[in-house]
Amino acid sequence: MAFKKIVVGYDGSEYSKNALKKAIELAKCTEGEIHIVGVIKPIEFGVIDYITPEEIEEYEKEEETKEEKFLKEAMNIVNESGLQASYKILEGDPSEQIMTYADEVKA
Repeated sequence: MAFKKIVVGYDGSEYSKNALKKAIELAKCTEGEIHIVGVIKPIEFGVIDYITPEEIEEYEKEEETKEEKFLKEAMNIVNESGLQASYKILEGDPSEQIMTYADEVKA
């Protein structure tokens, strides 16, 4: 079974860096595509009652900026390996969003 489309969840942690390195190795062996995703977790519903809409908006902007930084870092790692990749920021439960995305790109 060849890995033609590889989806990697990336959050800047050592675990995600190791997963990205493994994805790069696989992609080189199989001439596969790498798709890097970052997931923003929404604010818990119970907390929404205690914070203002402005604070929610600020949180979302900060999280998106953080994910952009991580994904650009991941893209640099892939580019340094001589490969290309694409990236996308998703929102929701990380495991569900990554699996849904993998299905969408037929990984």
